[in-house]
Amino acid sequence: MKLLAGIGVLLLVLVEASAAAQSRSVSFGGAHNYRAGRHPTSVAVADLNGDRRLDLAVANGGGTVSILLNRRRGRFPMKREYRVGRDPSSVAIGDLNGDRKPDLAVANSFDSTVSVLLNLGGARFGPRHDYATGAGTYGVVIRDLNGDGKPDLATANLGDDSSDDSTPTVSLLPGSGDGSFGAHVEYPIPGQPLALAAGDLNGDGRPDLVAADSPKVSVFLNSGDGLQAPRSYRSSGDAVAIADMNGDRKPDLVTAGDGVSVLLNRGDGSFARTQRYETGYEQGLAVGDLNRDRRPDVVLGEPIAPNQEDCDTGDGISVTVLANKGHGKLGGPLEFSTDYEGCDPTPALGDVSGDSLPDIVTANNYSGTVSVLTNAHGHCAVPLMTDYLVSLAAARHLLGRAACRVGIVRYAYSKHVPKGFVISEHPGWGAVLRQGAKVNLMVSRGQR
Repeated sequence: MKLLAGIGVLLLVLVEASAAAQSRSVSFGGAHNYRAGRHPTSVAVADLNGDRRLDLAVANGGGTVSILLNRRRGRFPMKREYRVGRDPSSVAIGDLNGDRKPDLAVANSFDSTVSVLLNLGGARFGPRHDYATGAGTYGVVIRDLNGDGKPDLATANLGDDSSDDSTPTVSLLPGSGDGSFGAHVEYPIPGQPLALAAGDLNGDGRPDLVAADSPKVSVFLNSGDGLQAPRSYRSSGDAVAIADMNGDRKPDLVTAGDGVSVLLNRGDGSFARTQRYETGYEQGLAVGDLNRDRRPDVVLGEPIAPNQEDCDTGDGISVTVLANKGHGKLGGPLEFSTDYEGCDPTPALGDVSGDSLPDIVTANNYSGTVSVLTNAHGHCAVPLMTDYLVSLAAARHLLGRAACRVGIVRYAYSKHVPKGFVISEHPGWGAVLRQGAKVNLMVSRGQR
């Protein structure tokens, strides 16, 4: 009887462990792809027309911003386009004139300006107003930086090597409260910043700025009447996000570029113990709780292709998810495909499907599309296992992390897939099944 009781306790522990693992699983269904403008570079998510559904604003390298309205459950059948400056690289959304309608700010790298488009209602935008920034504007954020209750703009500027204005800077543009902005104030930065994030890093109630200027990340603490000189930390940063990664109620930094780095906040706006994860050279970054465990997870664009030809010959671009295991530690990569040729996807997060779970939206450069990957937490969403070599043991691990199980395993000879690696899966990637569903695998015997 004692043996049976012990076995019962062991089975209960195993069942509870399995249930806990599945409750923490990260799953996304197959992508839905929608047309944007030429060379989408950035996407932001917000309810633009007041219908309580999240819409998309997409900055396109061809000189436009696309508005895609959510027609229900994350479907975006139509788009509108508005002209902005040349070579826009980033878009931010916020109420810039106090009318409770979200407006747009677009960073134009070639023009060294930021375009402001005010929302007239119904997600229809007025003509743009351009404001000068430092040279080579690349990223933009909206935040009240001087404490006057009016939203300001901050931009990351690469500088211009072809002119005398070659110093990389961060620009602050004070807002007037009516959607217009004053002259920019420049703050030099040691590297070349490609992205900005804003948040209160030292608990003084004032938003600070962080610039990703690989191979560093630079922190500008806000003194109330301007920015202090930056402190730089070594990281992998071409993209940056702010989130409490280890649950100590202090906002930490996550950077992505040549791998992923997590920098833990000491509480005073300084950072220690950079934790680095090798993931390849990633294009974009988004951070949010994807599986309801109250821990922010990390979403990455796939590695950057060196040229457009490499993009065009791809089998489909993808995003990578690193789940937060607790204490700021990230798990191994899970890859989800958009099933669309192209490259350089830049991700954003938002509940576009209306199920209270954040979905992934990507702006896909070169393909002229955005992709929506719907969060399938609590279901088995079959992961991608055939675009790269996955062993049978690795397949079991990947399926388990996606709340799936291995079903029937068959073996076949293959000229192209080495012995012991997965040839195919059924159902295929992106299929959304009940939690714990079985996925059948075909595994290579090697060459005959």
